[in-house]
This record gives sequence, C-alpha cells and structure tokens, in this order.
Amino acid sequence: MSKPIEIVESTAENFDLKAVAAALRDSREYASNGRSARTLAKAPDMNVLLTVINEGSSLDEHVAPGSVTLTVIEGRIVFISDGAERTVETGCSVVFAAGMPHSVRGVEEAAFLLVIGKPG
Repeated sequence: MSKPIEIVESTAENFDLKAVAAALRDSREYASNGRSARTLAKAPDMNVLLTVINEGSSLDEHVAPGSVTLTVIEGRIVFISDGAERTVETGCSVVFAAGMPHSVRGVEEAAFLLVIGKPG
C-alpha cells in the first residue's frame, strides 16, 4: 500500500474509501487477524485512518493520544467504553476524548474512518 499523504499547506487529496477497504480486506493481515488498517493522511495535528474489521473480530481495549471521530462507512460495529456498548451503523459516528479506554467489535463486516487529533 502507498504511504500516507503528508498534509501540508497546499494539500488537497481525495480517497476512494471503498477501494481502500477492499484492498485491506485482501491483505494477509485481514486474513489472519480479521482486521486491517491503513493511515491515509498525516498532519502535525491529526491522522486519518481507515480500518476494516470482520464479523466477530475485535480491537482490544486501547487509548488514542488525541480526540477521535469514528465514522462507520460500511457495515456495523459495537463501540465499547466505560462498560457501555454502542452499536454504530453505516453513516453514523462516535466522538470521544483522548485517553478514553475503548474497544471495537465487528457485528458484521465493516469499515470505519478514524480522524485522530494529536495532543496540543
């Protein structure tokens, strides 16, 4: 896969998220772990990632260094934090604070876009 786009003053790029998701699903990582991710773009104040996850697969509890917006672009996931489970479907988003412990589980094959801010 190609390197992330470095966002600078003159950057204006677009991504075919469905094509990137399809490529991630064809990866060895997805075949062995049921999930795969790619950083699409980086800037001093944020990163943009696309993650695909298979039904029944999960991302163990972890924290992000900055505030996060998670938007499901295909399928459905469960977002878990503070003991609460939130089902997030295609076209829906979750926002959460830096350092908040959370995990994700695929309810069905899904793809989600993450915009992660960096601590100031």
